[in-house]
Amino acid sequence: MTHLRKIFVAVLVGSFALTAAGAADLPPLKIGIVYSYTGGDPSAGPVLDAALAAWLAQHNGMMSGRKVELIKRDDTGVAPDVVRRLATELVVQDHVDFLLGSTFTPNAVAMAGVSTQSKTPYCIVNAAGQGLLAKAPYTTRLGVTMNQIADPLAKWAAANGVKTAYSVLANYQPGIDGGKAFSDTFTAAGGKMLGEVLVPVNNSEFSA
Repeated sequence: MTHLRKIFVAVLVGSFALTAAGAADLPPLKIGIVYSYTGGDPSAGPVLDAALAAWLAQHNGMMSGRKVELIKRDDTGVAPDVVRRLATELVVQDHVDFLLGSTFTPNAVAMAGVSTQSKTPYCIVNAAGQGLLAKAPYTTRLGVTMNQIADPLAKWAAANGVKTAYSVLANYQPGIDGGKAFSDTFTAAGGKMLGEVLVPVNNSEFSA
């Protein structure tokens, strides 16, 4: 973690921890959300909305003594150009204090670029590709990488008598990252990979 990111995380944590004292007259805390409400994973948006609504209900709709205003935009699926435009609009036109979102890694890369250029804090909540933070000093990750899922899965499979495996992977960075992590760990533990197939990231039909 870079020195700048350490400062950002400390400020972010501190903002969550502040009491309402002295903050009651501040304007609403605007959080700009760009997430998948349609497209490749239409269930993602409602799940995120439910989690945010539950947290806000527990805290009376407030954060750091300020009313929270959520401004939501639909990325429509894997669409980095759309995400870049929407995130820019949120920063420039809506003057959001934070950016939040990204179901898919290409979208997260685009959103992190806007965050870096505008120096707007950005929290990745789902995109699981590796290396997203390396050149994004105002970005932090609230989720996991695919490697963190695939590696223990491979260890579990090997430890529970699974001798062979075949991978079906989404054809983009997280799928490829996860496939390699699983294969490396599984074969190192004595397992054998029989092969793999890459499918389009938006694919929802697997009967074939």
